[in-house]
Order: sequence, then C-alpha cells, then structure tokens
Amino acid sequence: MEDSLDEKNRIRRDKLKDVYDNFAAGVGYISVILPNGNESIGSCFHIGEGIFITARHVVDKCIIKEIGTTIYQTRYYETTETKDTGRVRSIPDFSPKSTTVFKGPYMHPDDSIDVAAIVVSDLEAPVLMLGDHLDDWLGNEYVLSDVLLLGYPPIPFANQPLLISAKCEVNAIVDKYTGGHPHFILSTMARGGFSGSPAITEAGIVLGVTTEALGVNNQPIELGYLAVMSVEGIYTCLAHHKLIPKYMDEQWDGFWSKETVRYRGSGSEQ
Repeated sequence: MEDSLDEKNRIRRDKLKDVYDNFAAGVGYISVILPNGNESIGSCFHIGEGIFITARHVVDKCIIKEIGTTIYQTRYYETTETKDTGRVRSIPDFSPKSTTVFKGPYMHPDDSIDVAAIVVSDLEAPVLMLGDHLDDWLGNEYVLSDVLLLGYPPIPFANQPLLISAKCEVNAIVDKYTGGHPHFILSTMARGGFSGSPAITEAGIVLGVTTEALGVNNQPIELGYLAVMSVEGIYTCLAHHKLIPKYMDEQWDGFWSKETVRYRGSGSEQ
C-alpha cells in the first residue's frame, strides 16, 4: 500500500514538472515604483500575442520600470550531421529578456476586480492557456487537485528576480461576501510578489491569477490564505479592451467579442 502511494505521488510530481518545463518561461516579473517612491515586484504571465496578465494592484498608480522573463525553454532535435549517431543538440525556443516598452496597463472596468493586462511586443514567451471554468459553471471539481504556482516573490540577498515554483493543492473555493469572482484557496504560503502569478493545473491550464492573501486585522501576508481569482475576470478585462487573442476568439466562437459580454462586471452580465 505504501509503495502504491509513493508511486502515485511520484506521478503527480512528474506531471507538475512537465507543466514547469512547458510554461515557466511564459511567466514574467514586473518591476514597479510605488506611489511612495519605494520599489516593488509582482508577477505576470503570457496568454498570447504579447498580452501579459497580472493583478491590478501590482501596477495600479505605479510606474512600471521593467517587465521581463528569467527562464530558458529549449527543444531538442536531430541535425543532419548527427542523425546517424542519434545525437541531438538543443537550442533555446525562448530566452530570458527584459523590456521597458509596453502598452497599458489595461485595467478591468470594475475597479474592485483585481486584474489587468499589459501588451508587450518584444518579449517572446510560451502561451499559457486560460481554463473555461466560468463562474456559473464552477463546482467543486478542482478541490484537492494539484496545481503549480509560478511567480516572483523577492528572495533576500538575490541580485536579480528569481522565478519561484510551488507545488500545492486547491483547499477550497470561496465566494467572498464583498463580491467579485470566486477565488481558489491554495495550500502554499502567501508571499508578496506572487501577486499576478498563474496557478496552473496538471493539464497545463491556468486556473486563475493570484490576487491576494485573505487575512484579518492587518496580519502579515504570510499568515493569510493565498487566493487565486478564477478566470472569468480575466476574460472580461480582455473583452472590455478588445484584447482577445485570435486563437482564444476562435476557441470561444467569438463569445468574448460580443458587445453583450464586453462590459461584464463582477461575474454577471450588465
């Protein structure tokens, strides 16, 4: 029995490692100057056509200094010269890069919804696919499922942003009494800098965007529950600003390009 559990855990780890290998290069950092003059960092992720998603509070009223990625992603192929020997060599599909050139940020039309989009033309990165679990369709199917959180909480004494990966599970789904979209509660510790990061399922689908640590009485971030807002708010933000990538528009058969959904607020049609 114990051997069987160990094998199941190994398979789970392997799946999330595959997710990391395929999508880590698509997660970036956003370096900002806060209104008080201090510097801060948040996370973002690429959903196609240079569009990066982040949490609204990461960039709201801030000066964006730099957006960048830090992970190489490679592919392997046989060259003509080495085909007979079966040897392969690797080349990078995506390389780390930073930029100060971007458009936006494009905020969600409801300022209580913590999501924003930024368009970056000169950062090549793999595409992270958003899930199709809209608010009205969301049940408990994700509870206790394994997910990978990828983001940029600052590491003391590090001389550059470092991508942090956390294997965790969905502990619960909460509808906050303050309104807004459903949030997934993850088992990992909340940390500043994870804001704007994606939570990705074993199937390689984005569950949502990290927005906050749910806590009380102004307690430290690390003592709160790490909350990930589900994807409908992301779609609504993109639709409002007419930023729906072509592949996404085709997948949804033009749904998010319709005027009737372009101004959706906190999960309901206006």
